[in-house]
Amino acid sequence: GVHEEGGDTRPPVDSFAMAKFANNVDFGMGSLGTNVVWMYNDLAKKGPYKEVEDEDKDDDEAEYASSAPSALSSQKSLALSSGAARMQQLVLKAPSSWNQPFVNPYVPPTDLVMFWGKSTHKGTVASQLTGGSGRASSGQRVRQILHFGTFFGNHYGDSVTGHGRFLHSLDGEEFAGMSLECCKTLLVPPMENDLPLYGEHDEVAKRIRTFVSNGNNLVLTGGDYSSLVFLNKYFHYEVKKTVLDNGPFERLPEGSLPKDLKSRFAKVASTLPQEGLSVTSVRKNSLPTGAKLIYATPFSTPLFQLTYCQAQVDKDACRIAKASGKSCLRDAKPGECPAMHKKGLACSCGRILYDGYDFIGHHSSTIGESTWDETLKSAVSLPYTRKPGPGALAENM
Repeated sequence: GVHEEGGDTRPPVDSFAMAKFANNVDFGMGSLGTNVVWMYNDLAKKGPYKEVEDEDKDDDEAEYASSAPSALSSQKSLALSSGAARMQQLVLKAPSSWNQPFVNPYVPPTDLVMFWGKSTHKGTVASQLTGGSGRASSGQRVRQILHFGTFFGNHYGDSVTGHGRFLHSLDGEEFAGMSLECCKTLLVPPMENDLPLYGEHDEVAKRIRTFVSNGNNLVLTGGDYSSLVFLNKYFHYEVKKTVLDNGPFERLPEGSLPKDLKSRFAKVASTLPQEGLSVTSVRKNSLPTGAKLIYATPFSTPLFQLTYCQAQVDKDACRIAKASGKSCLRDAKPGECPAMHKKGLACSCGRILYDGYDFIGHHSSTIGESTWDETLKSAVSLPYTRKPGPGALAENM
């Protein structure tokens, strides 16, 4: 048999038992072999395969023997058979939360782009310090929370439904194009292992700033100091980390929140906890003027929004700047834009939202849930400061 009392053993990939299992699941876009093995390894630990494999074995085994070779060579995605209903019924009874897509059908926005650098999938120090076994990947946790991407046998790629795609580099043509128009939300998972470093006047540094000021949204996550380094380096802030902040963090009163933030975070818990060292908050008095706090203590905030703007310098200043390899844009305050427009100079703003959780927390070695997970879904759904189209600053870099 393919299993013994008290535990499962994986049957051969080319066996009828494995094909029978594959025919009872619907998963990804990979090959038959890769999807079957991956899913079996995951589900066999939880038991539901035992109840599925034994059904109707004798009637189907002879038919399978003649068709197995061609099925195994196919690269088509697995088809959802009538047995899938039975499989769903079984796994929904399981206590583990891997089956949340069935009971919580969240779909990420079509305008969401996730930064997926060369080491985004690696784990963070926080996962070890909080007792996790191994180095769980915060990037993978973020992807799981948002049900992001499609599995292609051995990796995750852009969703085949069009709801979200990955950005693998900031110095390529894809991001260059994104920086010249509106409207996208770029989500950057905790980047302890992948902090992008560019000089102040490097073209990529200019694109990072122009991406936001052209009306797009940038969502940075926490868990360590890297996101704050990124924020300060490229947007010229002086935001300071709070040392050993124990929380808890209370949502600001409704009257203190802008309308769009109030509606987006209405379903999130009114109090968010510190989980070990998983939350990196900042000092409230280090934030720039106009910062919108969402959650806070009397002295710190782990979740806030900034409005970042850039304005065009005059023609003479631009000519000098270009001669020295600098930008014809300067940092500006939101209130400056009306006056700049009257002078015939471009001025535009976008939003930066900082969510200080590392999205590993207590589920550092298994797929689980945290109160903070809902903050991420809210953060990537914020409206934009302008309508879609070419950026106001597209010709002024």
